[in-house]
Amino acid sequence: LTELNLGNNLIGPSSASDILYGPNNSLQVLNLAFNRIGSLNRSLGRSPRQSQSKKNTILSVLNLSFNDLSYWERNPFANFAGLANLNLSHNKISDEMVVDLYGIPLLKILNVSYNLITEVGARTLAMQNFVTLNLEYNKIEDKGAELFRDNTTIQELNVRNNHIGRGGAAELAKNTTIKDLNISENFIYDKGAEAFGKNQILTSLDISNNNIHDSGLVDFPTNTTLKILRLTDNCISFTGAKILFQNSTIEELDLGNNHISHLDERNFQNTRIRSLNLKNNLLELESIKILEQI
Repeated sequence: LTELNLGNNLIGPSSASDILYGPNNSLQVLNLAFNRIGSLNRSLGRSPRQSQSKKNTILSVLNLSFNDLSYWERNPFANFAGLANLNLSHNKISDEMVVDLYGIPLLKILNVSYNLITEVGARTLAMQNFVTLNLEYNKIEDKGAELFRDNTTIQELNVRNNHIGRGGAAELAKNTTIKDLNISENFIYDKGAEAFGKNQILTSLDISNNNIHDSGLVDFPTNTTLKILRLTDNCISFTGAKILFQNSTIEELDLGNNHISHLDERNFQNTRIRSLNLKNNLLELESIKILEQI
């Protein structure tokens, strides 16, 4: 057996320990999401434990999301030398627990969204060699965001709904490897948006719900790397939309839930936009007719 899905059962800590730390484990993919694990401890369970020195190089994908995890024995993943993808979202993981995620050699994809991670935990994570890191819905502020400025491996970062302001955004915008960034539902305002407009690495950027006005968009027309830009739930008017339409690389633009009252057909002369969301704005019939002709 190489793949096992045990999601949404009644598995507790003892049974989870049997499955994870029992001998002769041939599993490559294991899903234990939506159970009742609560804690991880090698000493629990009925099966003989793996030797502390014996490495499990087989298991590569592990999902422990939605398990109310709030404690684990020190270094619970130390023996999983082949682990590449780990999902720990929707638990109660603290900064102290995050320290034990350091040094898993092949771990490239980590989801620790919806937990209790602050700047302390972010410091440990920023020193890792992840390619994809999901930190949405945690407690990271500016200093925590700044720690990722010099990371050279992360290509996809999600810090949606934390407590990041304009200062943290400005430092994060200096990173030279992140290509896909979701920093929506924070507090970056116009200054933070300006910093991302100057960034020439990002290809996908979500800065929705950040109280951004037209003045924060002045550098986006000269951005040459962005393909996807999401700006829903901000304070953008016709002026800001006109600024964005000057960009020549954006193919997907989301301006839903803003204050755009009208459009001008001249705005679309140089655009490459193929997907445009203008839901819940203030557009009237004449503007709709312009869109139909594009």
